[in-house]
Order: sequence, then C-alpha cells, then structure tokens
Amino acid sequence: MHSDETTYLACILVDPSLIFKASVTEGHFFVGVNRRIFRAMHKCADANVKIDYISIGDIDREIDPAYLVTMHDSVPSAANWRYYE
Repeated sequence: MHSDETTYLACILVDPSLIFKASVTEGHFFVGVNRRIFRAMHKCADANVKIDYISIGDIDREIDPAYLVTMHDSVPSAANWRYYE
C-alpha cells in the first residue's frame, strides 16, 4: 500500500487544500485505483465538496472504502507532501 502515490494522495486527504497547489496530474499515476482516487478528489474540489474518503467513495463506488481509510491513516501529517509530488 505504501508508495509515493498513496502517500501523496493521503497527504491530500489530510490537507485537502493541497489539491490546488499540486502540479501532479492524473497521468502521473501508474496504479489505476490511485488514478481514480485522484480523479474523484478533483471532482470533489470542482463541485466544492469536502475531499474525504466518504465523498470519494460516493463519486466512485468501485473504490474500496477500506483502501481509502487505510490510506488516510497512513500519514499523520501532510507537511512533507512536496517530497511525494
């Protein structure tokens, strides 16, 4: 589960404002589920909906909620998010 992709997405779950600061695009993701999560995060941001695992799961019901919760719990802080960008 722990890869730069999942850690980066977890940082956005911890601090959703990072979605607007990132230079990463959907095409940067190699793991399909992570690409879909990133896409769902942008859909949340575009609709002015809180970016959290519930909203992401509502947008894409094929994403395993347990994966999102585990991802969210894997980083205590988003302070080093640029490292994973």
